[in-house]
Amino acid sequence: PERPRAARVCEHLGVELRADPVDREVYFRLWPAAVYANDRPNYFPQNVVATAVAETVRKDGFKVLLNGDGADELFGGYSWYVTAYELWRRRRQRAAWVRDNRVFRALGRLHPWLRPIDLDVLARRPFTRDRSAEQDAWAERQTCVLSDRWELRQEALFRRLDALPRHEDRAFLARSFQDVYVHLGESLDSNDRMAMAQSVEARVPFLENDLIDYGLHLPCHAKYHRG
Repeated sequence: PERPRAARVCEHLGVELRADPVDREVYFRLWPAAVYANDRPNYFPQNVVATAVAETVRKDGFKVLLNGDGADELFGGYSWYVTAYELWRRRRQRAAWVRDNRVFRALGRLHPWLRPIDLDVLARRPFTRDRSAEQDAWAERQTCVLSDRWELRQEALFRRLDALPRHEDRAFLARSFQDVYVHLGESLDSNDRMAMAQSVEARVPFLENDLIDYGLHLPCHAKYHRG
């Protein structure tokens, strides 16, 4: 899905798009090299692809790459931020319509959506019921491999953002700030290892100090608006 976008950017800038296909044979040829360079089991599936790009860059005679690390965390690029946002938007709307009274408590026994909810109670574990089974398995891998404080930090960030009036904004930003702590750190280290193994330096323009400060302080509606 990224290639058509890259093609549009290259067309706009008037530069050549150099595509480097990674088929099954290439993937399994580079897999041992990626594991060796990473000095541990490969957690990110893109490690092999990053190795392929760095290898091609080296063969083409270039020594420095610019990559997009940090852009998703700073500017809301990952789909799980939207998942958290939509979960809390629905919760807030439900709490506004389904009041905690005797009528709705009785109706809630007939249909779970009509059962009143307490946003303050849900906010203590803000991300416990927003994932499919597949996403749960992914979250478990994140917890095991990246940090045993994964969920706890998200909850702490959600509480720190309680000055924001809308719960969904808090959820979106808490998820993205959590990735700055854990996901981004692991990604930077891994991508750097893949590039340096090919004697290529990968630089990260989105992680310039002023740009980080700008991205972290942007309001949620500047990062996610109407989908």
